[in-house]
Amino acid sequence: MSCSSCCPCPKFIKSCSIRNESSGDVQVYVSYKKLGYDLGDSDGHQYDVTISQGETHRVEPRIVKHDLAFYNSQINKIDVTLVDGNQLHVEEPFDGVREIQNDWLFVINDHGIKSLSAEN
Repeated sequence: MSCSSCCPCPKFIKSCSIRNESSGDVQVYVSYKKLGYDLGDSDGHQYDVTISQGETHRVEPRIVKHDLAFYNSQINKIDVTLVDGNQLHVEEPFDGVREIQNDWLFVINDHGIKSLSAEN
């Protein structure tokens, strides 16, 4: 996707993979930006999953229907609770995202969450 110089290119993530390279299992909460016509709760939608040490989990796109159209919700925040109880988070704008991404990679370690192209 290429953007013209007359307008800024949208920069968001539709779906992602999350790899756990920390020293134990992690609890992950993925938050989606609430769309104006999204009939869900007022804070948007949240997806949570436990990811075992060394595993990768795929977070599928969230599709919202409005009238006859379908829209992709954008991931806007990831919160992680490590096995020792420490909490990490990363939120928009995500490092390296320069256009709409169908898949992105987040890598969790004991000190933070890295935002990487899915090709890594």
